[in-house]
Amino acid sequence: MGAKDLVITPIFILIILVIGWFLRRNWADQTTRKYFLPALITKIGGALAVGIIYQFYYSGGDTFNYHTHGSIHIWEAFLNN
Repeated sequence: MGAKDLVITPIFILIILVIGWFLRRNWADQTTRKYFLPALITKIGGALAVGIIYQFYYSGGDTFNYHTHGSIHIWEAFLNN
């Protein structure tokens, strides 16, 4: 995790929340509309918490290892074939 992650993450969260604000008109009815954005914020917060736990407590994990080491083999096979 670098300094650019501390700048880019809030920007992406803001973009996702703005998109969620516009999409809730179509996806939520009158009853669930008031829960849409709090649920989206909770989901984003939970995903960030799990990512931070795996990054700093476990120093990686299968998902991090896949995206740093394993996916390059799949990408090379895709480009070569």
